[in-house]
Amino acid sequence: MSIIRVLPKNISDLIAAGEVVEQPASVVKELFENSVDAGATNIVIEINNGGKAFIRVTDNASGIPREFVKTAFLSHATSKITGASDLDCIKTLGFRGEALSSICAVSKVDVLTRTKNEQVGTHYIIEGGEEKLFDDAGCPPGTTVSVRSLFYNVPARMKFLKKDVSEGNSVNAVLQRLAIAHTEIAVKFIRDGKTVFQTFADGKLQTVLRSLFGKEMSDCLQEVEHTLGGVCVRGLVSLPHLGRGSRSMQFFFINGRTVKSPVITAALEGAYNNKTLVGRFPRAALFIEMPFDSVDVNVHPAKTEVRFQDDKKVFDCVYYGVRNAISDESLVSASFSAARIFIEPDKIQEQVKMSSSDYTVSRVYAQPITGKEKLFRSPEAENPVFLKKTDSTVPESKASELPPEALDGNIGEEEEKDNLGQSFTELNILGEVYGVYLLITYDGKFYIADKHAAHERIIFNDLKKSGCASSQIMMQSKVVRLSADEYAAITENLELLSAAGYEISDFGDMSVSVKACPVMVLSEEIESFISEIASKLAIGSKDPLPEKLALIYHTSACRAALKSGDSLSGEELKELAVRIFSDKDVRYCPHGRPVIIEITKKELEKLFMRNK
Repeated sequence: MSIIRVLPKNISDLIAAGEVVEQPASVVKELFENSVDAGATNIVIEINNGGKAFIRVTDNASGIPREFVKTAFLSHATSKITGASDLDCIKTLGFRGEALSSICAVSKVDVLTRTKNEQVGTHYIIEGGEEKLFDDAGCPPGTTVSVRSLFYNVPARMKFLKKDVSEGNSVNAVLQRLAIAHTEIAVKFIRDGKTVFQTFADGKLQTVLRSLFGKEMSDCLQEVEHTLGGVCVRGLVSLPHLGRGSRSMQFFFINGRTVKSPVITAALEGAYNNKTLVGRFPRAALFIEMPFDSVDVNVHPAKTEVRFQDDKKVFDCVYYGVRNAISDESLVSASFSAARIFIEPDKIQEQVKMSSSDYTVSRVYAQPITGKEKLFRSPEAENPVFLKKTDSTVPESKASELPPEALDGNIGEEEEKDNLGQSFTELNILGEVYGVYLLITYDGKFYIADKHAAHERIIFNDLKKSGCASSQIMMQSKVVRLSADEYAAITENLELLSAAGYEISDFGDMSVSVKACPVMVLSEEIESFISEIASKLAIGSKDPLPEKLALIYHTSACRAALKSGDSLSGEELKELAVRIFSDKDVRYCPHGRPVIIEITKKELEKLFMRNK
């Protein structure tokens, strides 16, 4: 039978150290945060060999009083809290009293410290948890902690450390976050004798980001500031088109503490839905301020995980704050190596009256396309609607509702020419490529536009602006069977779906009955359409209502938009181009792909090597 025994202190210390000190970056983080809590305004961090051989953190903080130097390296020794009630309202970065004891248990630590009131400093050396030296020393006010031979006495942990370059990069990443969190502190990072970065204590986030990532990154960010229900978010976020392939440029801080939070991540990325390309992630440095007693930071020894008393309040504050900051599409501007997204002009939108024969009304889409397949201004809605060609003619009941000029293709044509002549006489459609892309010249410039992406964004925007979609009653209700998650997602959002033009009822047995759908949706496609919406609603079950409605509109727009190979007349292609150039909101499809790019003469000459 196994014997239960109490482990010796040196063994328990090594086990405890494994939770706090995972790698050199962990040591740097803990020492840096100690300096912050001690009131430092200047911190210098030096490492050699990725931090495995040597780490030194020097600050100008208050220092450690001589009588408390030894105590500071004991397990659970701290000056941050005094009683259990303090755990409900933690205001300091450190509080567990584990960092210094864990570090000295697995390394050789050398400390020089002096308070402003002391004439002589203290020199303390402790290796593997055992004191080696305690003596006087001459040193300036503040503290310098040197850590050598990390994990020298724990070979099992040592062999799992990565190469020097990787460990050094991890230290750099941690220090970047800490420098961003504390713009009031001057931070200098020296790696193998070379300065990696240096920030200046001017309190400006933009300045720190410029020091860390360069002017190009810092100048493309948009300011965020929003307060909701006692939660305040401020900071900077990137414009939608400047997404990255990873989340490495997302920095979150709660009451000054650097954290990782799935709630904040979901809120941030949710705000970019339909604005950035799928698989791309926004850059952000967000500071959330909230009552200390409404967030629990005592979740993990590393103190990077937190729990909120009210997740939804934090989510909504971040979501709406970021959404408001990036809502102005005119801010968008991007450059590519061979082409750039077109952002200009602030032109007046054209109003063109259309013919109605051979079409049924599809409640979306605006600015007009003439010729055989046409657009007209609906008498029922403030926004124009797109008429999508079908095999049937307009029913008499619908035709009687159309304006007289819409029933005669000749009426209003002169007005159309006049309107176009005022703003777009120089707009020429050179042709189509692969049935998808339009080649356009306008105002002396050459553009390539994606028909599907443009049409999808137009439909999506018009649906959002109108706030509702016209429905068509189906000849026969369609019963759609769903998975458990999809069924729950649909039945929990029936009112939302109704606002989007769907009349759906619970049919039981994991099924729903669809009686009406938006006029843009073909009834024969309704089953796959509902399944697609259900799966997306299930994934975004915690999204706010506006985001869910946008998701439904997005799905509808994608399905109803022009597809590859759909042919349009020359007039229709020109009207689509007019809408793109006249509406600054038509720059990206809801997936985040560009609608139009500009290729300059200089770029073409470079491709053909004519610029030499």
